[in-house]
Amino acid sequence: DVDEFYHTPRPATLPSVLGWRDAELDYWTYGNSFARMSRLGSAIRLEEIADNDYTFSQTSEQKRGVMFVQETVFREAIPFFSDMVTIYETKVKEFGNTATIVTVIIAVINALLNIILIVMTLNT
Repeated sequence: DVDEFYHTPRPATLPSVLGWRDAELDYWTYGNSFARMSRLGSAIRLEEIADNDYTFSQTSEQKRGVMFVQETVFREAIPFFSDMVTIYETKVKEFGNTATIVTVIIAVINALLNIILIVMTLNT
């Protein structure tokens, strides 16, 4: 389930010199792209933020990083990461259920062994 999610491509939008382009990215590649563009965007100068020219061919990589985060965070990034959290929550619940079943089985075995010991002790 998790492995399949990591390797299944999903639609994503990426910046390029010519503008936005559609791509199919798996979770790992998208996460790396998002982190890289966020890092680039964090280095933007205030003068570039004040400039309202968002033409791809005339913007720096830093401004493209900011544009990428603004353009994709709600439409693609949050659903991507939210789906992964949902899968992990399911796996944790499954593990919790398994741990509960194992604990009950061990408790029953211990109770049976105690009963056997009590019966053997009383019979001797």
